[in-house]
Amino acid sequence: MSNINLLPWREADKKKQKQLFISLLFFSALVVLFLSYWSMLYIDNLLQIQQQRNQFLQEKITLIDTRIVKIKSIKKEKKELERRINLIHKLEYKRNEVTHLFNTLSQGVPKGIYLQKVSFIKKKVSLQGESESYNHVSNLLRKIENSDWLGDVHLNSIVTTNNTAFKWYKFAMEFKVMTAKRGVNNGLK
Repeated sequence: MSNINLLPWREADKKKQKQLFISLLFFSALVVLFLSYWSMLYIDNLLQIQQQRNQFLQEKITLIDTRIVKIKSIKKEKKELERRINLIHKLEYKRNEVTHLFNTLSQGVPKGIYLQKVSFIKKKVSLQGESESYNHVSNLLRKIENSDWLGDVHLNSIVTTNNTAFKWYKFAMEFKVMTAKRGVNNGLK
């Protein structure tokens, strides 16, 4: 037994182990490269998906921003239209106010009172006229005070004139035109 040489067998075994080690090393490097490449592709895919989401969100944000701008301009136009409508309503009401005042005065002034001058400036009416008696003037004052849209009446003066055989009373009064309630009888009662 002493004649057996084990050195070539050991060298062959070492060579086999070295080749196995190199092949395992090569295989490990391939696996690492494959996993690195696959993870790079996966991350790129995730980035691309996120970029698509971001682009979609940016498009929606731009669309919503344009809608917001349109809504703001529509609100501005609406306010302008409401302002114009209110102005038109006020003008219509003021236009009819003078006509309504004269209709009311012509129907509500008691017999025996003759109006000589009527002026209407900034919701303030000034009357000058003549009356056959004090009672007619006080009756007119009461009617104006009891009116739904006329009020704050002041009798400035009442003077007796004896120019003719008949006694006349000249008077001057002022009152204000209040905001009339729609649908209510606004005449002199």
